[in-house]
Amino acid sequence: MNLKKKLLQLALPMSLEGLLTASADFVDTLMISSMGETAVSAVGLGTQVFFIQSMTIYGFCGGASTYMAQFWGSRNLHGIWKTLGTAVSGAFLVSLVLFLVLTAAPKQVMGIFTDISAVQEEGARYMLFRSPTLLLYSIILPVIMALKSMQQVKLAVGASITAVVVNVAANYVLIFGAFGMPVMGAAGAALATTLSQSIELVILLIGMVISKSPLTAGWKDYLSLNRELIRKVVRNAIPTTVNEMMWSGGMSAYNAAYGRISILASAAAQSADIVTHIFTKAIYSVGDASLILVGEQLGKDETRPAYEMAKKLLRLNVLLGVAAGVILIAIARPAAGLFHFGDESQGCLTALLCIYGLFLPLKVYNVSLITGVLRAGGDVSFAMVTEVSAIWLVSVPLVFLSALVLGLPIYIVVLFAQSEDLVKSVILTRRFRSGKWMNNKVRDINC
Repeated sequence: MNLKKKLLQLALPMSLEGLLTASADFVDTLMISSMGETAVSAVGLGTQVFFIQSMTIYGFCGGASTYMAQFWGSRNLHGIWKTLGTAVSGAFLVSLVLFLVLTAAPKQVMGIFTDISAVQEEGARYMLFRSPTLLLYSIILPVIMALKSMQQVKLAVGASITAVVVNVAANYVLIFGAFGMPVMGAAGAALATTLSQSIELVILLIGMVISKSPLTAGWKDYLSLNRELIRKVVRNAIPTTVNEMMWSGGMSAYNAAYGRISILASAAAQSADIVTHIFTKAIYSVGDASLILVGEQLGKDETRPAYEMAKKLLRLNVLLGVAAGVILIAIARPAAGLFHFGDESQGCLTALLCIYGLFLPLKVYNVSLITGVLRAGGDVSFAMVTEVSAIWLVSVPLVFLSALVLGLPIYIVVLFAQSEDLVKSVILTRRFRSGKWMNNKVRDINC
């Protein structure tokens, strides 16, 4: 099967899933914005814990996906089953710790992101209603990544799309109190997310049984231990976990800085992220496909085809990033007008969308290299050091300096936040061209 056909079969459904998910987030934010800027800020900052959790376990499962994709290339199902068991166990343990901390002290957790009491109160209530999703997602994500690594995306995408539809409908009912339900506001949005993820997990499990997925045949392998594989998977997953945890922590640090400028600045920044995600979530699916397709080639020991495939996929992603950036800048003003904000907030939001649109091609390029190409070859330590250094040694200090010391406007602060992508692009390009990222991680593993 040629690259174009494989890419269409994998990336197209995954892009549709990402587009619908981001669009649903956008609709949710519009609903919340009708209740004022405080509610938008509370929900945006209240989601930071869930964002950090999702990216942390995404990192752990991303490290495991290197092995699942390469095991699929060598058609080793036992390796996939054992790797999935390791991924679910690790993700659940991390999520359980966060769940216990969050349910014990929600207001104190909100205090990390803002010192505005009204935002703290509403955000704490939001986090409590959404807290079960920490445990649900720790099972959903590894299963979905296993299905995608085996290039069986229909069930994964179908379950995600169903969850999106349920989430939007439940948001309307619970936020505004439709059909006789009480008006719950931000807490209703959290409860809707919990309901939709519960349904998604049920669909995945039932769907795998009905479709007789190869994943259901290996339940004994999920419970049996292979010390060699666990050691290698964990060794590969630790850098990807640290990478995503520190990246998401950096994004939350940005938001913590924005949240201390003003409610207006925080609401504008949260809304700009939501609008931008409509474009990035769809495009990043090509990056996910890169891990699957390039990883499969490396699992077959076909290094030159893997390199050429990676180059083509990177070129495609950059072109998509340019197109998306142009569109985002073009719609910045009308998109800002959709939110129930004052004139000052809308002007701020327009400026932020233009900044994100300008840097979108570069951001897409970096993400495709880190989470797609380098991760496919298990070159995770180099990717981790590059990303963490760029964020925490360059961007975060610049953001806090400009926001809290110099008192600069939010759009200037956000501009400084983009410095990380300039640094990463130079380092990652040199690494890609060196070919040092191409490794077969499963050649000597016996499962």
